[in-house]
Amino acid sequence: MKSWILSTRLPVILAVSVLFLTTSVLLLYLLFGHWLIETMYQRKTVQLLNKLITGQQYHTVDHYLMWGDVWIVKYALYTLLLCLFLRVASRDVTEACHPC
Repeated sequence: MKSWILSTRLPVILAVSVLFLTTSVLLLYLLFGHWLIETMYQRKTVQLLNKLITGQQYHTVDHYLMWGDVWIVKYALYTLLLCLFLRVASRDVTEACHPC
């Protein structure tokens, strides 16, 4: 019984943790993401971040803002798919332990 509880609880705890982390990242991006990208574009941040954006002569800041938005949406979708997979995996373990 104890192994069944651990096997079904672990994917749920992991999924909730991933959703909490994703929500935190999304909130931070919504609050500071565009500001950070703009300051990186203008080379006003630390040197490590300034090196991430190279191509100011070819692309405008809007190009980098668009790519930031695309990447954050991809991150959110991938984590949502991961959580759905964990949910299905935990249900399969539950059904395998108790077929009725």
